[in-house]
Amino acid sequence: MIDEWQPSGPTEEDAVFSLANLMWRKCRAQKFVQAKLNAAALFSGSPTSVENQGLTLFSWFMDSEPETAFERYAETLLTSANVSHLKQKFPRANYESTSEWAEAVKAEINSLSPGWSTPRPRELNALATIMRSLRAESQVASEDELNLRERLDAMIARQVKQLAQTKAMKQMLRQASTT
Repeated sequence: MIDEWQPSGPTEEDAVFSLANLMWRKCRAQKFVQAKLNAAALFSGSPTSVENQGLTLFSWFMDSEPETAFERYAETLLTSANVSHLKQKFPRANYESTSEWAEAVKAEINSLSPGWSTPRPRELNALATIMRSLRAESQVASEDELNLRERLDAMIARQVKQLAQTKAMKQMLRQASTT
């Protein structure tokens, strides 16, 4: 934003920082709504069902993207106790290959949930379908989110207008002082 607007003086700097703050808030609000939609879709049911769904999905991610599954999904899909347990029991550095580490983590997940079994290909396809539908649902904004986005867009537009007016006024004053 600073490169784009090249503020000169505290008034323009404040306007640019306010504009950046508003744009950050808009991005954060969109991510928050997406997370709420994902959580609502994933975790409807009893606590045990929720934990089993989280374990199943996490195991699926350990199969499909073991390099990033822990960083991207563990905190969201697993209980904090399970995350701590897995991190302590299976430090990545203790394994020569990612696949060896992922298999050990998945075996432990299997032991964490009695009656839970590694998803079969049909279940994995169902999980993949769920994930695709969640991504599609997350693109559909709720009415509250739309109202928030509209308010933030209006605030951004006002801030851009104020910044442009301030820059124009300064330029006019500079031209008037030189003549």
